[in-house]
Amino acid sequence: MNIKSLNIKMSDKRYFSTFRDSKRIRVFNCNESLVRFSNGNTNDVSSLTENDSENGILLRIDNLPPRLSDFCLKVCIHYRLKLLGLLKWIKVIGLDERRYSIVKFVRKEDAIKISKQFPLLELCGITAKVRIIPQSEDRPDTCSNPLIYDPNARSSGSTRTLYLGNLTQCPTLLSERNLKKYFEKFGPVINVDVKCLNTERPYCFIEFDHINSVVLAIQNVRENGLLGWKNVKANFGNSPVYNKIWVTADKCPISYEYAVRIFWPFSPHVIDTLVEPARNQAVVVFDDCESAFTALQKLKLNQNSQLMIDFCSPQLYDCILERITKEHSNDLPSTRQ
Repeated sequence: MNIKSLNIKMSDKRYFSTFRDSKRIRVFNCNESLVRFSNGNTNDVSSLTENDSENGILLRIDNLPPRLSDFCLKVCIHYRLKLLGLLKWIKVIGLDERRYSIVKFVRKEDAIKISKQFPLLELCGITAKVRIIPQSEDRPDTCSNPLIYDPNARSSGSTRTLYLGNLTQCPTLLSERNLKKYFEKFGPVINVDVKCLNTERPYCFIEFDHINSVVLAIQNVRENGLLGWKNVKANFGNSPVYNKIWVTADKCPISYEYAVRIFWPFSPHVIDTLVEPARNQAVVVFDDCESAFTALQKLKLNQNSQLMIDFCSPQLYDCILERITKEHSNDLPSTRQ
């Protein structure tokens, strides 16, 4: 089936099946492993924290296991530290016995706490030494495989949906109205869905109109907490499966011809394509949810792609269609009698 372009008339808007009853895919968390540390003392860190900038504290780990590769060292350090704070990145610097690791935490207080309480860290049978250093001692990563934990708008797991977990501390503030008002500073909020509000483990999904807004929200919550709660978990949440796919990009224009070329392998199942040049985005409509799911999975696997892609919810689709209709109506004579 050939892809059809959008044909908008003032008196005849076209809508398509939106499968409003689709189910949301649950976000699963990996089991955390136990962390073993050795006791010891550490130097006073006040001199580093008095005048440091927002990103001024790093954790340095010396005396690393000599027989592990650089990337294996990163993985090992990750499993030892992930229970103690939110990691931002891990580097391995130098060669052979002179290798050391630099670790960046999202919150500097986590790095300071570790350096004070756990100056000796067991890594594969070797006792490593832990201390904090200033940002000025940061160095380029020797390892060619980076280990970065910042949210990536183009990753295979990125969506327009923000997941918030561990919301047990103050459930009275978890109203959809409060959350929408708070998160609108990162971008337009399409929908707020609070789950299990009256239970011991409430969690929430917040749908934005753009993946970049979710990236900003994740970074902010991880660094600053949420409404006074420091232990809130923030990540990409899996979107419900719909028969529409939303697509955009930062560096390349999304035209009708470009959208046709990207989705050409799936064209037998495409029934319409909407393009909004003003916001450099498009919505591709499939004949069923299964075909849309298959297309999105294959496009997400392309690591060299500059696209940001996700399912398009009925609410977002209606907003985009309304804006396109309004834009076209400004160029047409009035149809009112």
